[in-house]
This record gives sequence, structure tokens and C-alpha cells, in this order.
Amino acid sequence: PGNRAEWDQLSALYDASVRGVDEQVERIVTAVDQLGMGDNTIIAFCGDHGEELGEHGNHSHYFLPYEHNIRIPLIFRAPGMEKTAVDGLTSLLDVAPTLAGLADIPSAADWEGASVTDGAVAQRDHLIVECFYGGNCLFENRPIYAGVRTKTHKYFWKEYRDPKDWQSREGDELYDLTIDPDEQNNLYRPDHP
Repeated sequence: PGNRAEWDQLSALYDASVRGVDEQVERIVTAVDQLGMGDNTIIAFCGDHGEELGEHGNHSHYFLPYEHNIRIPLIFRAPGMEKTAVDGLTSLLDVAPTLAGLADIPSAADWEGASVTDGAVAQRDHLIVECFYGGNCLFENRPIYAGVRTKTHKYFWKEYRDPKDWQSREGDELYDLTIDPDEQNNLYRPDHP
């Protein structure tokens, strides 16, 4: 998209798709309850990535590690579970341990995540973020874009810039998310340790 009207149209289409997904989730929850299965059914809903809608001049699925790509819905509904929001850094690695915990099944010893209902999640001070530029998962000969996300800051770097990456900034990036949640002011300076 090149002009504001095109961006607005793209954003409206995305909003409509989010509403459509919300309506389908509601249908599932309603059906589970109407079938009398709500007392023994766990429902989990999550996204795999966000969407780029012009936040950094990008659109589509280029998977740069900005907040609009890594902040996703992660929702659980289980019998007896109180409605609450988790105030902690969560990851898709937490999905399996959370489902196991809600089903009263022990987590596997080699799982890296934790149940979002575990107090350890609220105490996390950082998460590792990794992605590849572009929309496929063919890992061979692809540079890793990686970073660290804390509750207040994000720092990320590129193994090297993907030759097809015409959108991301050169070099490392550091953002203070408390005052710059849209990640527009890169604080990284190579001359500061």
C-alpha cells in the first residue's frame, strides 16, 4: 500500500478478520457449554505471530521481532479457572506446560516453558526472541534475527542481514518500551558498551 486510504483499507480488513476469528471462538465456547462439556473441557487459543500493518513501513508477514509481531493472543479457559490476566512475560513455549497443568498432568522434564499459572512466569525478567526474515520456515542459509525482551526493554540483532530484507534497519536495535511502545526511537549506540 502506498497511500493512507490503502493503509486504512488494509487495517479495516485486518480488523474484520480479527472479528471473524473472535466470532468463531465464541461459537466453539458456546457449543462446548451447550453440549454440557464445559466442566471437563480446556479451550486454548493462541496466535503464532502478529501482523505488520505499517508500524515500521512494513505490511504482511516479514517477521521482524517488533512488538506488533511478537505480542500475540494466548487465552486459556478451563473448568474452575478464574478470569485473570497474566502479568508476566509469556511464550508459546508455555502453552504445553499450561495445558498439562490445567489437565493435572505433569509437564515433561525437558520442556522449556512453564505454566502461565505458575508464579515463576510472573517473576521472569526476560525472554529470548528469534525469527527469520520472510514468510517461510526454510531455515537453511537464513540468518537468525534474535533478541532479548524484558518487561521494559527490547534489544535485538541480526546474525547478518538477509539479502531479501529490504525493510529492517541496519545494525542492532534497542528500545525502551515504557516510553516508546511503538519502537520508533532506536537507542542502540555501538560506541556504548
